[in-house]
Formats: sequence, C-alpha cells, structure tokens
Amino acid sequence: MEVSILVGQFPISFDSTENINSIVTILGKSKMDDLVVLPEGVLQSISI
Repeated sequence: MEVSILVGQFPISFDSTENINSIVTILGKSKMDDLVVLPEGVLQSISI
C-alpha cells in the first residue's frame, strides 16, 4: 500500500481569505487520494 503525501507550506496570514486562497491553490494541485498536510494554525483566523 502506498501513501501519497502533499505538504502545503505557505506563510500564514491574519487574513482568512488569503489563507483560504492558499489552501484552495494547494488542493487544486493535489490528487484525489493525497494526504494533504497544511501549516499548523492555518485555520486559526477562520470562524466556523
């Protein structure tokens, strides 16, 4: 069994829109079954 891991490293911003755009860009480059690892705290500025 193989696991494909994509590490998406980018500078985290206090602007949640900028962070979401970076995440969408990274996810657009990933394959359907990739494990995508994002920076710690990237979703801190987003209220859910």
